[in-house]
Amino acid sequence: MFRARETLCLALVGPGCPFLADVAESPAIIHRELPERVPETPRELSHLHRRHGRRDVVLGFAGRHSARHPIHRSVARRRPNDELRARVDEDRWCLLDCERVFVGELVRQFRPPRGTTCISARVASIATWNRELTEPQFRAGTRCEESEVVVPDLMFAPLGH
Repeated sequence: MFRARETLCLALVGPGCPFLADVAESPAIIHRELPERVPETPRELSHLHRRHGRRDVVLGFAGRHSARHPIHRSVARRRPNDELRARVDEDRWCLLDCERVFVGELVRQFRPPRGTTCISARVASIATWNRELTEPQFRAGTRCEESEVVVPDLMFAPLGH
């Protein structure tokens, strides 16, 4: 329930549920009678929201580019909830801004939920990364001392939706 973004609907059909019984008298609960004809389930209820963390992104992605590369300006302009594009290039999930500048990459192990397609990508947060935090075997590929990292929120829908 803590992840509901706009509303949360709890339905009690059949014998009582002990959890729902505990919250049934809350002033935050709006009680409604079940209509004779139950409407179709909104498509949005089948969407899967995934908030990713630092472990899900290639932290040194922007750092592989020189300090003058467009990626740094683009990432610096990003704010939480800004729209992104997510696409698969070969075996990697790439993140692009609205002008199609690459702003990040998900780790190679990332896999979307089975049977889904990505329908939305947004900036969850921006993290910083620097050469000292980079594992020694990757430091040679680092071209700037410090860089910012886009951490995304991705939304998936079942294939065919």
